[in-house]
Amino acid sequence: MICRIAIHEKTPGSVASEEARGFREWIREQPGFVGGYHARDSGTGRMVSITVWDSEESIMALGDRTPPGGPVGITTDRLEIFDVVEEF
Repeated sequence: MICRIAIHEKTPGSVASEEARGFREWIREQPGFVGGYHARDSGTGRMVSITVWDSEESIMALGDRTPPGGPVGITTDRLEIFDVVEEF
């Protein structure tokens, strides 16, 4: 499994918005998706998106797909990919 961690310094809106919910629904339907989280620092507004995938190929395939309604407008300031070593 592969873990994708994206850090966003500024988000254009609430992660609870209808648009954000729609994006998460779309992600959940993508081949290879295992699980995910959005977490936010209430004080600074910084947000992290953590998703787990069955393979690096599944993550790379996302680049060829666009969610319904187009991109959600969140700029990723830092992106890292890790191999999942152990689940607990």
